[in-house]
Amino acid sequence: MLPPFIMTSEPGSFAESTIRRRKPQIVATVLATNAYPPEVVAALQSLAAEIAAGPVAPLAVWPPDQPWWRDAWAPLEGRNWFDLPWYFAEAYFYRRLLAAVRYDELGPLHHRDPFLPQKRAALPAAIASLESVVDLLSPELATAAALRLWLRRSLWGNRADLSNQTVAIDRHHYAGEDDRERLLIDDTAVIDAHLVAGRVRRLDLVADNSGPELCADLVLLDYLLRASLVGQVRLHLKSLPFFVSDAMIADVSETIAAMHGSLCVPIHELAARLEGWLASGQLVLQAHGAWASPLLFDALPADLLADLAAADLVLFKGDANYRRMLADRHWPPTRALDAISAFMPTSFVLLRTLKSELVVGLAAGEAETLSALDPDWLINGERGVIQLVWRS
Repeated sequence: MLPPFIMTSEPGSFAESTIRRRKPQIVATVLATNAYPPEVVAALQSLAAEIAAGPVAPLAVWPPDQPWWRDAWAPLEGRNWFDLPWYFAEAYFYRRLLAAVRYDELGPLHHRDPFLPQKRAALPAAIASLESVVDLLSPELATAAALRLWLRRSLWGNRADLSNQTVAIDRHHYAGEDDRERLLIDDTAVIDAHLVAGRVRRLDLVADNSGPELCADLVLLDYLLRASLVGQVRLHLKSLPFFVSDAMIADVSETIAAMHGSLCVPIHELAARLEGWLASGQLVLQAHGAWASPLLFDALPADLLADLAAADLVLFKGDANYRRMLADRHWPPTRALDAISAFMPTSFVLLRTLKSELVVGLAAGEAETLSALDPDWLINGERGVIQLVWRS
């Protein structure tokens, strides 16, 4: 029998506080960083008020090309925001916010990213984080050492999340220092063995946040291509603004442009190489609508699953992708990941810092020991996993 979904109705849970505190604050920040007309301001304020006291309203217009929104909302009609499956509540909040700012409507606000001011404000720090470790961009690093370094940097970059600004990031979290105590599961050596053996000609990366995390992801992908450990990379991005800082194709372009604006020559060279990989087709950017949706990964559309099946290895970044892989259910922490994810048609890695009350693959008693040491270990982003499922 499947365990129950994580619900926003669980008193004192991180899921409840996410809706009660963080979502209204996200609305307030969008209002503070955008000059919207009065009718949009009123719509955003109405959304915040609905979260506090009202039932979950339908979208005024259901996207005709994305039936999953209406399908997910229909069985929950009449409930309030504190009686919902947690992942649906979060995903639907962002779709409602986009409706409030008229993202899909023709006119001056059409496809205007409400989170773009926050993303742009975070970009200088992201470039500075690369500049602070520019000496580590050397192509002379041994394969195993470089892979460990850039996987770690990509992992800990996941701490930088504009939808959860209680989690801080500093050089210690992503500059390659010894992090064995904080890395609960580390399958780097096995991943390296598959790469070196030439078993991964196409690698897909399902991105999470823009900013420092996207910078780290791009360096990782550049390294894998430069070292000929993979032949092609497909970078999966969001098709619309989601979870504040989730990366879209436009964010990749802005990030590469910001790299060109750096005064550091190796960063310029990195930007030029990325543009070269894009021009040659060795790096492909794509954005299926299901990535920014209420769908859990066991319900992804057939066309997207078929595309993933063509990859030899898929890297899923971040906490939301981890939750979606596990259907956002209360699994025991000792449950094996491969038993839960049998629906995934290819080998994959979960690269995630812990920012929700969900983890699997731990040894018996490990979760209890961690809870005694740090009551917030599941949500404070201080720990992470590099968790591989290899399909032979």
